[in-house]
Amino acid sequence: MSRSSMFGGGAGGRPVLVGLAKPGAIAMTWAAGGALLPFVEAGAPVGIGALLFFGARTLFILPNLLLADWGDRRGDIKAGLAPWAPRWTLRRVRWAATGGLAAAALGALGWAVVARAPVLVGIDAVGLLLMEGTVWGMDPTRPRDAFLADLVVAWPVVPGLAAWMIV
Repeated sequence: MSRSSMFGGGAGGRPVLVGLAKPGAIAMTWAAGGALLPFVEAGAPVGIGALLFFGARTLFILPNLLLADWGDRRGDIKAGLAPWAPRWTLRRVRWAATGGLAAAALGALGWAVVARAPVLVGIDAVGLLLMEGTVWGMDPTRPRDAFLADLVVAWPVVPGLAAWMIV
């Protein structure tokens, strides 16, 4: 993807991420804050396990962002934004999200192999199943369903609390 196709002109001429680069960057930023920053703050090495964790977390968050963007596509157009979502059907969004979640599941398997506490990886992987149910079971245009998807994104609190109790 070229730089000109990733960035659009924002207010004051500043670059703004457009297309799928926007939800991708947001997912990676959230995942970095939740998955990599704790390693850095603890002075722990960011090894393969941390990177697998980061990748799985990014792919866990991304479906929620894709569905939210798709649900907001009409409002984005009215606001003069150029979203990617109007070019995609809901079915295509769901299949893209499912592909990402499947890749996250593979990453979780790899992460479980190198993790110190594989049981926590299993608890965390339940979130992937919950997100898959959200992807196929919700209507992203309904605020209540979008709120439920946001709650599923909070699932990593559960393995976090489990880790706190185990360690």
